[in-house]
Amino acid sequence: MLFDILGLWIALEHLLKTGEKHSSVIAPITNFVPKTLALDYLRRIIRDTVELIRRANIMLPPDIKDYLDKHNLEKFVTLMRDDTLCSLLQTKCSHNPLLKNRIDDMKTLLSS
Repeated sequence: MLFDILGLWIALEHLLKTGEKHSSVIAPITNFVPKTLALDYLRRIIRDTVELIRRANIMLPPDIKDYLDKHNLEKFVTLMRDDTLCSLLQTKCSHNPLLKNRIDDMKTLLSS
């Protein structure tokens, strides 16, 4: 196990060599890895929300359905930032408290 961790560390150091002088060897890794993980988390939570809306079988107008493409998550971000369309989506999902809560959380997260 120790050799696996050491090998992973060496691989991370190799991937993150920038040619710049840093105050420590760990600085580029500690700056890069958390940002990468955060971006993946955001992508995953958006995709899961889109899939949750689709699985709920809610009768949505066609103009909202166009924004629910799990392969184009930017459309969903646009939907969440559009107050009119987002409020319509929230109204349609109001009978499902879990889904409505998820949409409210996503609107807050993506509006900032």
